[in-house]
Amino acid sequence: MTPTPESKHELRPPPEAGSNALLEYFWTSICDRRLFFFVTDVVLRGDFVVYIARQALEGQEDYKKLTPAELARINPGPGIRALRQSSQELLEMFLSRVIDNFEVYLVDVIRLALHKQPRILSDRKQELTLGHILKFDSIEALTKDIIEGKLKSLSYEGFGELEAWCQG
Repeated sequence: MTPTPESKHELRPPPEAGSNALLEYFWTSICDRRLFFFVTDVVLRGDFVVYIARQALEGQEDYKKLTPAELARINPGPGIRALRQSSQELLEMFLSRVIDNFEVYLVDVIRLALHKQPRILSDRKQELTLGHILKFDSIEALTKDIIEGKLKSLSYEGFGELEAWCQG
């Protein structure tokens, strides 16, 4: 059997141990890679099936020597041609997903750190009104609200701002 793109790029399982943020990051990365390989494999195989059927109907025997990847290289079908024409957009979509997933992971790691050590926020400037503070029954509830508010604003920032905040 011809190796598929998925079998060439083994999808290793996520680590067995780690924070929920780490495990979620690995899982989403695996799912995205699996989708990428699935799309390319479906296009490769689709064109290959059409090619094999055409060659068999025409009584030609040489088609048995080709693999889907070889066919795509020497005589690409309409699916491969379309995929190549849209390759930049496809790669940008997947790269955007990789970046988004990593940014979510970073914010989740910051969340873990802040919940473990909320004093990290004590050096940071906070704008709180007395009315806002009095909404909470405990300092823990107020702290959690401040942490989640900070995380919400950080999640909309870029990597530069995330880095600056972590170093600040």
